[in-house]
Amino acid sequence: MLSNPPRGLTGRELTTSFTPMALLAPGHSATSPPRKPAIRGRSLAALAAATVLLVTAAALLPPLIPAGADLNDANQAAYARAIWPETQISLAVVMIFLPSLCYAVATRGAARGRLLIASISLLGVAVATFYVVISLQSYVAKPEVVYGSVTSLIGRSICLQYGAASMIVGNEAVTRCFALDVPSEELRGAENWVQEGWYVHVLVSPRGHVGYIAPVSGVLQ
Repeated sequence: MLSNPPRGLTGRELTTSFTPMALLAPGHSATSPPRKPAIRGRSLAALAAATVLLVTAAALLPPLIPAGADLNDANQAAYARAIWPETQISLAVVMIFLPSLCYAVATRGAARGRLLIASISLLGVAVATFYVVISLQSYVAKPEVVYGSVTSLIGRSICLQYGAASMIVGNEAVTRCFALDVPSEELRGAENWVQEGWYVHVLVSPRGHVGYIAPVSGVLQ
């Protein structure tokens, strides 16, 4: 007697047998690692690279506006070269905060984190821009010419006394102190005569920064 052949799966049974696997698929995909950290890491790397490029460009930026000093005069041209780095440094600080501000505005994320980054970056941009404007005003202004005797020289600060040799009756000696923005290599070469008691000639910016200093020949020390 022939036995009955194994009965094949019907369509309903086939569907039922695959149903648990189909139900497991969404759960399996839900446990896959998210892609957001990788995307955020690339964004932060791009932000850091953009910041470095902008800071470097600002630090190497040549003067884009006419100087108040007479560039045809060697002394005033040296003064202008010494004063311009103030603007470069201020611009570089702006470029440190500006990319972070743009990132906080353009990116998606937690509202509190974005607000904190945007607030700090905006404050940094505002303060640095203020100093950019001040340094530009110093660069476009005509330098003040001051002659005087060195009374004090401490680090990057120098004090000069002038007015005592004036023939004007009643004119008293005046002492003023300035910040030295003269390049370090030039200042090291002037160590023999940038000393107390020496009579010097300086070019001073409106902010009181000396961009050029030289001894006055023919004056007894």
